[in-house]
Amino acid sequence: MISRVFNTVIFFFIFCIPLFSASNSFIDCRVATATANTDDINKMQVRGAFTVGNGAGVKMLYGYPGHPWSSFLSLYLESLNNTKTVYGLAGAWTSTPGDSPGNTMNTTSWKWNGINIKQQISIVSNPASGVNSDTLEFRYVVSNTNTFTARAGLRILFDTQLGTNDNSPVMVEGVGRVVQEAEWTGSAVPDAWFTVDNELNPTLRAEGNLSGGSAVKPDRLIIGQFDYMKPDVNRWTYAIHAQDITDTAVALFWDPQDYAAGQERVFVTYYGIPGITGSRMQAVKSASPSGMVNYGDTLSYSLIYHNTNTQYAANAYMWDTLPWNTSFVDAEPGYTLSGNVISWYLGNVNDTSGHTRWFTASVNEGRGVSVTNTSSLGYTDSYWNSGELEFSNPCSNPIATYSPTASPTQTPTFTISPTHTVSSTSTITPTSTPTPDPLTLSVYGVFPNPAKDTAHIVFNITCGAHVKVRLFTISGELVNQSRDYYEKGNNSFNWDLKNGNGKKVVSGTYLYTIEAVTERDEKKRLTGKFFVLR
Repeated sequence: MISRVFNTVIFFFIFCIPLFSASNSFIDCRVATATANTDDINKMQVRGAFTVGNGAGVKMLYGYPGHPWSSFLSLYLESLNNTKTVYGLAGAWTSTPGDSPGNTMNTTSWKWNGINIKQQISIVSNPASGVNSDTLEFRYVVSNTNTFTARAGLRILFDTQLGTNDNSPVMVEGVGRVVQEAEWTGSAVPDAWFTVDNELNPTLRAEGNLSGGSAVKPDRLIIGQFDYMKPDVNRWTYAIHAQDITDTAVALFWDPQDYAAGQERVFVTYYGIPGITGSRMQAVKSASPSGMVNYGDTLSYSLIYHNTNTQYAANAYMWDTLPWNTSFVDAEPGYTLSGNVISWYLGNVNDTSGHTRWFTASVNEGRGVSVTNTSSLGYTDSYWNSGELEFSNPCSNPIATYSPTASPTQTPTFTISPTHTVSSTSTITPTSTPTPDPLTLSVYGVFPNPAKDTAHIVFNITCGAHVKVRLFTISGELVNQSRDYYEKGNNSFNWDLKNGNGKKVVSGTYLYTIEAVTERDEKKRLTGKFFVLR
């Protein structure tokens, strides 16, 4: 992680610093009650600063759960010699951080140069969906207690971290992922921003809502590098840096405005679990028959998909990998079969009603003990202008084998694993540890081909392995690469058609190499090509 330096004259150590929490089963916000350990970013706490995690205790902001310091409010007093400070670092506390009954709200009050700010962080119903209480409302009440007019502005900084990813990708409405620092001002400020732990296969999402509910849209939004926006009070006047972001942060600015003596204003923004903003596809898969099958049987798969949100899903497609121990029989018209991958182009999905695709496959003789596979949905979220990938539930059918004998009383034998059988007269007998399967690497193909928004290289490995994928132009220039561990079975490497700098690649032919290496140092390598068409 990039080194962070906290510049402040306040330094003292407290062995046990309590944190006040507003939390429920969906979301958890911690606010520091005192400042401590200001020389150690892994232990630091800054009074009044906050951090956020979800109900399962997974990070949604840096520092969670015990070290709030890098997400905070700044105050800028333009009419009082252009002075600036971070909430709580100067001035005086008029109300120290404290929780409401039921741990649903955290309130503090602080005063500096006659400007009083009440910070109120509350758990509220999602302003987009209105369903779950899974969102934090950040409410700031600013009042001028001076006898003269003062001019003040606010900045709130969210130091984003989703799970273990301190450079969690940030998307902006209508723009897609922000790779280099970017700024929006005035009417160009979007309604929302969005961040995930992994852009291609997200398991955790968070959303900042700038316009829903009681939100007061900021005058300026910056998606940028934390190191340039960290708790240094001189970061108010900000110039965009033309370089890639490696540690994401989100800054909201409300520009300075006049406060007459006694005047009060309220500023509100939201951060939490995503509601219905954007599109979200779901697929439910079922097989008929749903239980045990015999070799030679035909399985009929039904794939029901729908868009659960109000925004349409653009250029949607569905694909499935035929189980390795089956053979293709038939499918819903309009399908494309490439190797073992069957797919349908769905176009734009505008409604929330269910649609169905189907295919059938026969179970091959004498291969395996079950038939298992999962369907996938790829599409472009029209609201965020970002590629999305969703998976259906897995379908699995155990395979039964009948062993005929001359005895009319013998019970048929059902194979339940490669090493055991169960009958009416036998028990499971432990066997020696099986020899691991030798490594075999197979590539089913690239889907879709040509690729427009996302390319999926679908492959199979016969044992767990570290897999390295490299992508090249037709002239051999390295475009992007990835290395990850994959489990035994069918897998997919998903590429967002961007180079290592986060820029979209142009149309043309691209080459790939995929190399698998096991812990036993077995190696397999395959190459191929596909097309990108913008």
